[in-house]
Amino acid sequence: MKMQDQFSDEIKSVFYSIYNNDQGNLKYVPEELMKHGLGYMQILMLTKTELNLGLGEAMMLLEIPDCTV
Repeated sequence: MKMQDQFSDEIKSVFYSIYNNDQGNLKYVPEELMKHGLGYMQILMLTKTELNLGLGEAMMLLEIPDCTV
């Protein structure tokens, strides 16, 4: 299974509706996707895959505390 196939269209839709082509909006993504049952690691992988970001950059933009990953 490809990494991008791991997430449902619904999850991707929520992700992109929050992201809205503005990296500043990524800090709002974790709270909303956690309501849909995703954990920090899944949110991080989704963000890395969809936006082709490095791990550190994705963590910083998502404002995920590094002690939780």
